[in-house]
Amino acid sequence: MNKAGDSPPISRFKRKINTTAETSMAGSLFEPGFSKCNCNDASSEIDEGSHECEGEKYKTEVPEKESEKCICAFDRKTNDAWPCYLENHWLKEECATCDDHAFCTKRGPPGVIKKKKHPCLCAPSGSFCVAYDGKADILQIWKYLSGVEPTEDPGFIEAMGFGGMTDEVAIVTKAKENIMFAMATLSMKERMLLSNTLKELVHKCSFNGAACDIENDFLTHVDPTYGSCFTYNFDRSKHLTSARAGSLYGLRILVYVNSTEYMPTTEATGVRLTIHEKEEFPFPDTFGYSAPTGYISSFGLKLRRMTRLPAPYGDCVRDGKTKDYVYNLYEYTVEGCYRSCFQQLVLKDCHCGDPRFPVPEGHSHCKAIDPVARKCLDEKLQELGGVHGSFRCRCQQPCKQSIYSVTYSAAKWPSLSLQIQLGACEGSSKDCNQHYKENAAMVEVFYEQLNYEMLTESEAYGLVNLLADVGGQLGLWCGISFLTCCEFIFLFFETSWMSAKHHYEIYKRKKEEKRRAKEIF
Repeated sequence: MNKAGDSPPISRFKRKINTTAETSMAGSLFEPGFSKCNCNDASSEIDEGSHECEGEKYKTEVPEKESEKCICAFDRKTNDAWPCYLENHWLKEECATCDDHAFCTKRGPPGVIKKKKHPCLCAPSGSFCVAYDGKADILQIWKYLSGVEPTEDPGFIEAMGFGGMTDEVAIVTKAKENIMFAMATLSMKERMLLSNTLKELVHKCSFNGAACDIENDFLTHVDPTYGSCFTYNFDRSKHLTSARAGSLYGLRILVYVNSTEYMPTTEATGVRLTIHEKEEFPFPDTFGYSAPTGYISSFGLKLRRMTRLPAPYGDCVRDGKTKDYVYNLYEYTVEGCYRSCFQQLVLKDCHCGDPRFPVPEGHSHCKAIDPVARKCLDEKLQELGGVHGSFRCRCQQPCKQSIYSVTYSAAKWPSLSLQIQLGACEGSSKDCNQHYKENAAMVEVFYEQLNYEMLTESEAYGLVNLLADVGGQLGLWCGISFLTCCEFIFLFFETSWMSAKHHYEIYKRKKEEKRRAKEIF
């Protein structure tokens, strides 16, 4: 099972990446800066995500009073100001690492001990830190910008695919695509840093009535659309079983999405879930199910196993992968085959890969700001998505396949009587329930029944059937059957026996006559 936040790959950290794409990441350098903000009457109580200020809209304005003044992480290259918090909410820390963008982390890589620490400022959540030695004066963003409004580059807008667009839904869709292009230029480690962590997303978990080991039972999987996803029951050497059918004996997870960190391109709050075999690559964008916040979402499963016959009876793909399959560590699926075929055709004609799919070693993804590559990719998408495009990709069914039928139901959650404390809410039960209703969801995945359906292909006409039909036809048209053949054999032996017996009696009679003749004479 695969879980993914229903937000884009980044949780508003460096959220302007959708407008600056690859260019911003190439030369971004973050520093703390004062800005005018709207903090929604934030109190001095620090609570992750609930006291973030809006500074991007007001960064060119001069704050009139101290309560409107906050500190933002500012990028001089793109003029982006985010995230923003009141000055007393930023924490002076000693960070283990700082990268070329002045983005720091409080903890270093596992197993690596570094004595040198870097002074930094960290947001209340602790997941975002920016380098700051405390000696230099903090930049006043409104003075730096000097009232100059940012201008949009027409060529950049055209390259990003926004030229001539007026429909907001189409603009959001194109912006999501641009985010995927921008994320494809980053390393896997950087993508994980820009996404929610397992600890932030999964707060409670149980399977078969017992608590999960959250740190060890989930595997991080980075999806190009949803960012960091977390797979439960990923270990192929272990087999987890449910004692009974029903929601109490399945997987129950309480997830927290923190909708305050969502980007403007996020259209719904919740999580994305997909059910798949351990050996199969998850495709949450096509085979996923959405679980909204404020509800307990129940997913009942029914399993059906398919076994198909290979050549000469059929054309299914045996265990393993085809030659051009781009999902190297996973078994063959039809969806993976079509995506691999599309990627190979794009690589051949456009000389770069679609960022939605992996690329073979030695190739790279198309760049977001390359208009030639973007145009070529759009043309290939239209060409292969047409009536005759599917004929260029021939993907057979696998010889062995597990198919999960999913039944979905939901109910409002949490109830007023539910008393679950997650550690992030210190208000009254009513206030906490409302907070979790907006930012959390309960997800249940279970078997509706413990038996499963098996569909097996078998040969319709084998060698035994052929011999039986040949004998039947000969018996019908020639009067020959097995019994007839036996009768002929019996007749042959009986005739031979009678002939031998007759000749033996003649021989015996002649011998007796010779003996009598000798006695007379």
